[in-house]
Amino acid sequence: MKSLIIGGELIRHADADPSAEAALLVEDGVIVAVGSDAERGADGDTLVQRWPDHVIAPGLIDSHVHLVWKGD
Repeated sequence: MKSLIIGGELIRHADADPSAEAALLVEDGVIVAVGSDAERGADGDTLVQRWPDHVIAPGLIDSHVHLVWKGD
């Protein structure tokens, strides 16, 4: 299944400025295209989600972890 996520801005990586080409195409849980390529890769069966007031940041992870704790 494909999902096209369209946001207000896209941040491709930590050193990049936000881009207005804010689209992300995900297929079977894997990012397959970003930006204008994402919209071109969508077809009639693609689930489209529009989040115009949000920023898309693919690959962003929770970096606030306490590795010294056991986790229980």
